[in-house]
Amino acid sequence: MSNTIDSILAFLKWPVAVVAVLLVPGSLLATFEVVSRSFGNPRPVIYLVAGAAMYLLAWKLIFKRAIWGTWFSTLEHEITHAIFALLTFHWVTGLRTTYNQGGSMSYTGKGNWLITISPYFFPTFSMLLLLLFGLISKEDHIYVSLALGVSVCYHMISTFREFHPRQTDLQKVGFIFAYLFLPVANLLCFVSIFAFAFGGIPATLDYARDVAKITIDLGWDLIN
Repeated sequence: MSNTIDSILAFLKWPVAVVAVLLVPGSLLATFEVVSRSFGNPRPVIYLVAGAAMYLLAWKLIFKRAIWGTWFSTLEHEITHAIFALLTFHWVTGLRTTYNQGGSMSYTGKGNWLITISPYFFPTFSMLLLLLFGLISKEDHIYVSLALGVSVCYHMISTFREFHPRQTDLQKVGFIFAYLFLPVANLLCFVSIFAFAFGGIPATLDYARDVAKITIDLGWDLIN
Protein backbone atom coordinates (compact mmCIF):
# COMPACT_ATOMS: atom_id res chain seq x y z
CA MET A 1 0.00 0.00 0.00
CA SER A 2 2.74 2.46 0.93
CA ASN A 3 4.61 1.78 -2.32
CA THR A 4 1.47 2.57 -4.32
CA ILE A 5 0.93 5.84 -2.46
CA ASP A 6 4.60 6.77 -2.90
CA SER A 7 4.33 6.17 -6.65
CA ILE A 8 1.16 8.26 -6.92
CA LEU A 9 2.72 11.11 -4.96
CA ALA A 10 5.88 10.94 -7.09
CA PHE A 11 3.71 11.30 -10.20
CA LEU A 12 1.75 14.19 -8.66
CA LYS A 13 4.73 16.14 -7.31
CA TRP A 14 5.15 18.67 -10.12
CA PRO A 15 1.44 18.90 -10.98
CA VAL A 16 0.92 19.82 -7.32
CA ALA A 17 3.60 22.51 -7.64
CA VAL A 18 1.82 23.96 -10.69
CA VAL A 19 -1.55 23.91 -8.93
CA ALA A 20 0.05 25.64 -5.92
CA VAL A 21 1.24 28.49 -8.13
CA LEU A 22 -2.19 28.78 -9.77
CA LEU A 23 -3.82 28.99 -6.33
CA VAL A 24 -1.76 31.99 -5.20
CA PRO A 25 -4.07 34.76 -6.52
CA GLY A 26 -7.25 33.04 -5.33
CA SER A 27 -5.74 32.30 -1.92
CA LEU A 28 -4.68 35.91 -1.42
CA LEU A 29 -8.04 37.33 -2.49
CA ALA A 30 -9.91 34.81 -0.35
CA THR A 31 -7.71 35.82 2.60
CA PHE A 32 -9.04 39.37 2.37
CA GLU A 33 -12.57 37.94 2.47
CA VAL A 34 -11.72 35.97 5.63
CA VAL A 35 -10.24 39.03 7.33
CA SER A 36 -13.30 41.11 6.51
CA ARG A 37 -15.62 38.42 7.92
CA SER A 38 -13.60 38.27 11.13
CA PHE A 39 -14.75 41.82 11.95
CA GLY A 40 -18.16 40.32 12.72
CA ASN A 41 -16.66 38.27 15.57
CA PRO A 42 -13.33 39.95 16.43
CA ARG A 43 -12.89 38.74 20.02
CA PRO A 44 -11.32 35.33 19.21
CA VAL A 45 -9.05 36.99 16.64
CA ILE A 46 -7.86 39.53 19.21
CA TYR A 47 -6.81 36.72 21.55
CA LEU A 48 -5.17 34.85 18.66
CA VAL A 49 -3.10 37.91 17.74
CA ALA A 50 -2.34 38.58 21.41
CA GLY A 51 -1.00 35.05 21.83
CA ALA A 52 1.19 35.44 18.75
CA ALA A 53 2.51 38.78 20.03
CA MET A 54 3.27 37.26 23.45
CA TYR A 55 5.34 34.47 21.93
CA LEU A 56 7.14 36.84 19.56
CA LEU A 57 8.15 39.00 22.51
CA ALA A 58 9.20 35.96 24.57
CA TRP A 59 11.23 34.62 21.66
CA LYS A 60 13.07 37.90 21.15
CA LEU A 61 13.84 38.27 24.86
CA ILE A 62 14.38 34.63 25.90
CA PHE A 63 14.00 31.74 23.47
CA LYS A 64 16.10 33.26 20.68
CA ARG A 65 19.26 32.65 22.70
CA ALA A 66 21.33 29.61 21.78
CA ILE A 67 21.40 28.43 25.40
CA TRP A 68 17.85 27.11 25.01
CA GLY A 69 18.88 24.74 22.24
CA THR A 70 16.49 23.33 19.63
CA TRP A 71 15.19 20.16 21.29
CA PHE A 72 11.53 21.22 21.39
CA SER A 73 11.34 22.50 17.80
CA THR A 74 13.25 19.43 16.61
CA LEU A 75 10.76 17.18 18.41
CA GLU A 76 7.80 18.91 16.74
CA HIS A 77 9.61 18.70 13.39
CA GLU A 78 10.19 14.96 13.66
CA ILE A 79 6.67 14.29 14.99
CA THR A 80 5.28 16.01 11.89
CA HIS A 81 7.42 13.77 9.67
CA ALA A 82 6.06 10.79 11.61
CA ILE A 83 2.42 11.88 11.23
CA PHE A 84 2.71 12.13 7.46
CA ALA A 85 4.61 8.86 7.30
CA LEU A 86 1.69 7.17 9.07
CA LEU A 87 -0.86 8.98 6.89
CA THR A 88 0.84 7.54 3.81
CA PHE A 89 0.92 4.04 5.36
CA HIS A 90 4.55 3.89 6.46
CA TRP A 91 5.33 2.36 9.86
CA VAL A 92 7.48 4.64 12.00
CA THR A 93 10.44 2.65 13.32
CA GLY A 94 12.38 5.32 15.22
CA LEU A 95 12.41 8.95 16.30
CA ARG A 96 15.40 10.76 17.80
CA THR A 97 15.93 14.37 18.89
CA THR A 98 18.94 16.14 20.34
CA TYR A 99 19.45 19.32 22.33
CA ASN A 100 21.11 21.32 19.54
CA GLN A 101 22.21 18.94 16.78
CA GLY A 102 18.96 18.10 15.04
CA GLY A 103 17.09 14.83 14.96
CA SER A 104 15.87 12.02 12.75
CA MET A 105 12.81 9.90 12.07
CA SER A 106 12.97 6.50 10.39
CA TYR A 107 10.17 4.55 8.75
CA THR A 108 9.55 1.55 6.55
CA GLY A 109 9.43 1.85 2.78
CA LYS A 110 10.87 4.28 0.29
CA GLY A 111 8.99 7.38 1.44
CA ASN A 112 7.72 10.38 -0.48
CA TRP A 113 8.07 14.14 -0.82
CA LEU A 114 5.02 14.81 1.37
CA ILE A 115 6.70 13.19 4.36
CA THR A 116 9.89 15.13 3.66
CA ILE A 117 8.36 18.57 3.30
CA SER A 118 5.49 18.32 5.81
CA PRO A 119 7.15 20.15 8.77
CA TYR A 120 7.62 23.24 6.61
CA PHE A 121 3.92 23.91 6.12
CA PHE A 122 1.95 21.81 8.64
CA PRO A 123 1.75 23.37 12.15
CA THR A 124 1.29 20.19 14.20
CA PHE A 125 0.78 21.78 17.62
CA SER A 126 -1.67 24.31 16.19
CA MET A 127 -3.72 21.53 14.63
CA LEU A 128 -3.79 19.65 17.94
CA LEU A 129 -5.04 22.78 19.69
CA LEU A 130 -7.87 23.11 17.18
CA LEU A 131 -9.24 19.81 18.49
CA LEU A 132 -9.73 21.43 21.90
CA PHE A 133 -12.34 23.82 20.52
CA GLY A 134 -14.79 20.95 20.22
CA LEU A 135 -13.98 19.52 23.65
CA ILE A 136 -14.27 22.56 25.92
CA SER A 137 -16.95 25.10 26.73
CA LYS A 138 -17.23 28.32 24.73
CA GLU A 139 -16.20 30.31 27.80
CA ASP A 140 -12.78 28.67 27.64
CA HIS A 141 -12.25 29.27 23.92
CA ILE A 142 -10.36 32.49 24.62
CA TYR A 143 -7.61 30.51 26.38
CA VAL A 144 -7.30 28.12 23.44
CA SER A 145 -7.21 31.12 21.09
CA LEU A 146 -4.31 32.54 23.09
CA ALA A 147 -2.48 29.21 22.96
CA LEU A 148 -3.27 28.91 19.26
CA GLY A 149 -1.69 32.31 18.63
CA VAL A 150 1.41 31.20 20.52
CA SER A 151 1.64 27.98 18.51
CA VAL A 152 1.16 29.71 15.16
CA CYS A 153 3.88 32.27 15.89
CA TYR A 154 6.16 29.51 17.17
CA HIS A 155 5.68 27.50 13.97
CA MET A 156 6.32 30.51 11.73
CA ILE A 157 9.56 31.35 13.50
CA SER A 158 10.83 27.76 13.70
CA THR A 159 9.99 27.15 10.02
CA PHE A 160 11.77 30.35 8.98
CA ARG A 161 14.86 29.29 10.94
CA GLU A 162 14.81 25.79 9.43
CA PHE A 163 14.50 27.04 5.84
CA HIS A 164 18.12 27.33 4.68
CA PRO A 165 20.36 25.82 1.95
CA ARG A 166 21.95 23.30 4.36
CA GLN A 167 18.57 21.79 5.31
CA THR A 168 18.73 18.19 4.13
CA ASP A 169 14.94 17.86 3.83
CA LEU A 170 14.79 20.73 1.35
CA GLN A 171 17.79 19.42 -0.55
CA LYS A 172 16.02 16.08 -0.85
CA VAL A 173 12.71 17.46 -2.08
CA GLY A 174 14.37 20.15 -4.23
CA PHE A 175 14.45 23.88 -3.61
CA ILE A 176 12.56 24.71 -6.80
CA PHE A 177 9.65 22.57 -5.70
CA ALA A 178 9.85 23.98 -2.16
CA TYR A 179 9.70 27.57 -3.42
CA LEU A 180 6.71 26.75 -5.63
CA PHE A 181 4.74 24.69 -3.12
CA LEU A 182 5.45 26.04 0.35
CA PRO A 183 4.22 29.66 0.10
CA VAL A 184 0.64 28.77 -0.80
CA ALA A 185 0.66 25.66 1.43
CA ASN A 186 1.57 27.83 4.42
CA LEU A 187 -0.96 30.48 3.44
CA LEU A 188 -3.76 27.94 3.18
CA CYS A 189 -2.89 26.35 6.54
CA PHE A 190 -2.56 29.57 8.52
CA VAL A 191 -5.57 31.34 7.05
CA SER A 192 -7.64 28.21 7.67
CA ILE A 193 -6.57 28.35 11.33
CA PHE A 194 -7.42 32.05 11.44
CA ALA A 195 -10.86 31.35 9.95
CA PHE A 196 -11.49 28.51 12.41
CA ALA A 197 -10.57 30.75 15.34
CA PHE A 198 -13.47 33.15 14.75
CA GLY A 199 -15.97 31.04 12.83
CA GLY A 200 -15.24 27.37 13.39
CA ILE A 201 -15.55 24.75 10.67
CA PRO A 202 -18.14 26.74 8.62
CA ALA A 203 -15.71 29.67 8.28
CA THR A 204 -12.90 27.32 7.28
CA LEU A 205 -15.09 25.68 4.64
CA ASP A 206 -16.14 29.10 3.37
CA TYR A 207 -12.48 29.99 2.93
CA ALA A 208 -11.82 26.78 0.98
CA ARG A 209 -14.82 27.45 -1.25
CA ASP A 210 -13.69 31.04 -1.83
CA VAL A 211 -10.21 29.89 -2.87
CA ALA A 212 -11.67 27.40 -5.34
CA LYS A 213 -14.31 29.79 -6.72
CA ILE A 214 -11.96 32.75 -7.16
CA THR A 215 -9.30 30.56 -8.78
CA ILE A 216 -11.82 29.08 -11.24
CA ASP A 217 -13.32 32.49 -12.01
CA LEU A 218 -9.88 33.99 -12.66
CA GLY A 219 -9.03 31.04 -14.90
CA TRP A 220 -12.20 31.49 -16.98
CA ASP A 221 -11.50 35.22 -17.26
CA LEU A 222 -8.04 34.53 -18.64
CA ILE A 223 -9.37 31.94 -21.08
CA ASN A 224 -12.10 34.23 -22.33
